[in-house]
Amino acid sequence: MRTLCRILVTSLIVITLACVANADEYESTVIYTADDSYFIEIPETIIAGEPAYITASEVNIADGKTISVGIGSVDYIQIYNQKDTSKPLNVYFERDDGTRANASTPLATFDSDGSREFTAVVNDTTNAIAGEYSGRVMFEVFCE
Repeated sequence: MRTLCRILVTSLIVITLACVANADEYESTVIYTADDSYFIEIPETIIAGEPAYITASEVNIADGKTISVGIGSVDYIQIYNQKDTSKPLNVYFERDDGTRANASTPLATFDSDGSREFTAVVNDTTNAIAGEYSGRVMFEVFCE
């Protein structure tokens, strides 16, 4: 079977060369643009006051682009006590450089594989009711 494959390839090359030699020559440019691709891992549960990590892997993005992970158009989220939802606590997110993430400052940025630390910080616990608090944050991921 190997010999037969080699003969077919050789025959095709000869035929192709004969066609090119007898035809006018034209040139075209073939363009292909590969889409940006990446994986972002965000923890399902974030414990206030403890470090958490956002991880980027298999990052394949065009030069000059950055992947940003933000918390949307808010500066903080509210979390609620399971027993009494009337007194929510405000939680902000602190980046690994100590600055707060907000509507204009992403929580993490990546241009290659890596991990960024962040912390959910309860702003004021003066009115906290004993018990567990929880709430949801919606992360936005974009590549620009």
